[in-house]
Amino acid sequence: RAAASMSMLLFEAVQSVPGSNVVQLRRWPRAAFYIAALGLAVAALSKATAAVYLAAFFAFWAMPLLRQPDSLLRNRHFLIAVLGAAIACTAYYLPTLILHGTPFPTASELYPSNPPSNPMPLGPFAIEFARQIVPRLPVVTSHASLAPLTGGMSLVFWAMLLLPIAAWAIAWRGTRGDDARLGTAFVLALTVTVAAHLWVVWGLHREAGVVAGMQPRYYSYVLPGIFLFPAIAARGSRSARVLLAAF
Repeated sequence: RAAASMSMLLFEAVQSVPGSNVVQLRRWPRAAFYIAALGLAVAALSKATAAVYLAAFFAFWAMPLLRQPDSLLRNRHFLIAVLGAAIACTAYYLPTLILHGTPFPTASELYPSNPPSNPMPLGPFAIEFARQIVPRLPVVTSHASLAPLTGGMSLVFWAMLLLPIAAWAIAWRGTRGDDARLGTAFVLALTVTVAAHLWVVWGLHREAGVVAGMQPRYYSYVLPGIFLFPAIAARGSRSARVLLAAF
C-alpha cells in the first residue's frame, strides 16, 4: 500500500509542476498544437524511425476522433499547425522522393552493389535482428566500446525497462477514454516502427548482403513514453502503481 501511495503521489506531483500544462491539450490547446507540430517537424527531419513512429502514433491517436463532431481534428489551429509541419517536411523530402522514388534511399540504392547469392529469408533475418538489437539495448548505441551498463547493472536496466511495460499491461484493460487511446496509440506505433525497421534492413540485406542498421539509439525518443503512458494508465490499478514505484 505504501508503495502504491508513493507512486500516486509522485504522479500527482509531476502533474502539478508549473509548466507541465504545456503538453496537455485540454489546458492550453492553441499553443500546444503549434508546439507539437514543431516537434513533429524536427523529429521527421532528423531520424527516419522517428518519422515513421510519429506518423503511426498520429494515425492511431486520430482514428477514434474522426467521427466526433467536437474533435480536436476540426480545430482551426490544429489544422494550421499540422499543415505547416506537412509543408515543411514535404519540401525537404520531395526532391529525394522524385529523384530516387523513396524519401530514405539506402546506400545500395545510391551506389552500385552486388546482391548476395543466398540472402536470408525474412523469418531467420527477424531472429538475427532480435539477436543483435536486444543485447545492445543496455549499451544505448551499437558500439561495444560504449557500454555503461554491464554485468549486474544490466539487470537493473532490464528491470527499469520492463517494470513500466508490465504496469501498462496490467492497467490497460481498466483504462478508458483519452488515457487508453494515448497508451494504445503509443504501443501500436512502436510496433509498426519496429516492423518497418525490420523490413527496411531486410531489404538492404537482400540488395547488398549486409546485416546492419540495428541500433537501439534509433528508439531513444521512446524512452519517456515507456514510463509516461503506464503512469497515466496506472491511476486506476494498485498493482500497476506498485510496479511503477518499484521502477
